[in-house]
Amino acid sequence: MTTGARLSELAAGRMGALYEEEDGRWWLDVLGKGNKPRRLPVAPEMLNAYKTYRLAFGLSATTTKDDGIPLILNSRGKVLVGVTDVAAADSMKRLFAMAAGLADRDGDGDSAAALRNASAHWLRHTMLTKHANNEVALKTLQDNAGHANLSTTATYLHKSDIERHDELVTSIAVSQRHFT
Repeated sequence: MTTGARLSELAAGRMGALYEEEDGRWWLDVLGKGNKPRRLPVAPEMLNAYKTYRLAFGLSATTTKDDGIPLILNSRGKVLVGVTDVAAADSMKRLFAMAAGLADRDGDGDSAAALRNASAHWLRHTMLTKHANNEVALKTLQDNAGHANLSTTATYLHKSDIERHDELVTSIAVSQRHFT
């Protein structure tokens, strides 16, 4: 979920919504809340995964803008049929549960507990938080998330205790150098 799209936006999407412009940049067009169109940047890693995904279904690696095949396909059967956002969310929950089981098996109870509570929205939240912590502008995050208000985007901003500690200690050290 590197785009920050909602699962419902992806489930309603079509393959042709992921396209390359003449300048070599890839985009994903989605229809957000209130039928508001949004254009999301596609990272090279996501594009590579998309190409592999299409090949797994017997499709060519890339598509054209008029491709009406659903973006999220049902893996059962030979017909290219899309899935609902509920079905996609249920599949993701099962994957998270399996990952939690593996984490438990490896003795990583903290990760297992986090994975048991994970969801598609958790991935969206994590992506926005990671980008914010990597100093992506709040306005950029707002646009990618499709939030009408910046205050909604701000609720996704979190720092780990370690990040908060290090940031504060660094700030104090810089301040002290200015006063000595």
